[in-house]
Amino acid sequence: GWGRFLPWSVYRRLVAATRLGERPLQGLSLALEVLAPLALLSREAAMLALVIWSAFHLGVLVNGGFWFWDWVGANALLMLALTLLPASFDAALFGWDSVLASTAFIIALPLQNRLWSPISLAWWETPLTQRMHWYVEGESGRRYELYSDYMCPNERLYGKVHACFMAPTPLLTFHLGTVWDPEQRDALAAAGPSRERIDALRERYGVQPRDSRLATNHINYLHRLFASLNAGARKHVLPRGLRWLKAPGGHCYYWGELPGYRGQEPVAKVSLRFVERYFDGEELVTLHDELVTEIDIDESSARRVCVREPSAREMERLLCEAFWRRADGRKPRAVPVIVQQELGSGS
Repeated sequence: GWGRFLPWSVYRRLVAATRLGERPLQGLSLALEVLAPLALLSREAAMLALVIWSAFHLGVLVNGGFWFWDWVGANALLMLALTLLPASFDAALFGWDSVLASTAFIIALPLQNRLWSPISLAWWETPLTQRMHWYVEGESGRRYELYSDYMCPNERLYGKVHACFMAPTPLLTFHLGTVWDPEQRDALAAAGPSRERIDALRERYGVQPRDSRLATNHINYLHRLFASLNAGARKHVLPRGLRWLKAPGGHCYYWGELPGYRGQEPVAKVSLRFVERYFDGEELVTLHDELVTEIDIDESSARRVCVREPSAREMERLLCEAFWRRADGRKPRAVPVIVQQELGSGS
């Protein structure tokens, strides 16, 4: 989150202060979800719930850098609709019948994986983060980091677990340290910033969904993308004066030490580095920092052939299934079916 912009002395104090209210905040968050059907008790309850939910999303933005602007916008539209709705509709819309019906609705449908599946959101946080970083070297020799916002509309893909299929070591966590197994959470918390203890846990919990087809396709995609940009292709559909009309991104976190690449100069090289970091409450310890591949952008880059890359949801499913299948003792399924069809049957 925003801790990247703060001195470590300030960040430590913020972490310590947050710990004091962690349990009450978690309880409040759970209550906001569990008590959601009560919003249909009356018009006033609905307005209050919409305001509280919007404030909750703003709190998530401030604390974690996740911006659910579409949810806040939907809440605002619902509040406007309620304001304009004649009072004669209240008897049909609100009351205990509506509360009970909505309770049955949100219990029955998720259990049948209908409409949405919130069960996968019940994760545990750990102190270990593992992710791929993309770096750019300009023709001048200056280095930049390629942050997810530049890759918009694929910013969710690059901000989360993209290129996990190129990880040089077994992965222990999902996006930014999340796991689904409480024993795994406890083991990672107890391991501390020790490379030896972390490596020992890889044998028990680690997954490595490597796939040479996805890796080759991703490298070819980067070749074509930056060759096109070097040749003068437009990165943005809208001109500069109209870009405010574009929907904002939702992942405003994990900025690194280097300046972000924004098209300042033609690109000569792109490199991918795999980085593992562990936050023990006092220091952010780098456990692993390895160059995975380095790509020279030259005249041949524009002739590389690639198919579309996996979507953010497909990439998340790829890694999630690897963890869930490991927990069930099943062999990981490397590539989502839709991507398998586009890549072909090669290994």
